[in-house]
Amino acid sequence: MLPIPQSQEESGTIKEILEEVINNIANVQEGKPIEIPESLIRKAAHVTEYFVIGAEWMLLFIDKKNYRWYLCWLIGFFTGFIDETIQLFSGRGSMISDVYIDSFGAILGIAIVYLLLVKLKKKKESET
Repeated sequence: MLPIPQSQEESGTIKEILEEVINNIANVQEGKPIEIPESLIRKAAHVTEYFVIGAEWMLLFIDKKNYRWYLCWLIGFFTGFIDETIQLFSGRGSMISDVYIDSFGAILGIAIVYLLLVKLKKKKESET
């Protein structure tokens, strides 16, 4: 967990890079360039972080008969809950909406891995 000023600086840097890339792709020369709200960057970071966490847990809980996605989601949910609780006591501030965003990221990672595993299983079965 980064201190608030360092976290804001990193979010600002990512925001500037993304805005530059998007404006170059969109070829914005005159007029108003596209601006990305910093809050969107921060929430996207939550989704991305917990997407990876959900995907990793899904891969760890692979069982030949059951993928145990619900355990992966519970771990993702409680990880987000604990993270926000720690922030509550560290002076960074805590938001219940971040727990929901974290859970969404985890379930997204779980779903993608699940779909890939099902597709691989069907491909393997059709080859035999």
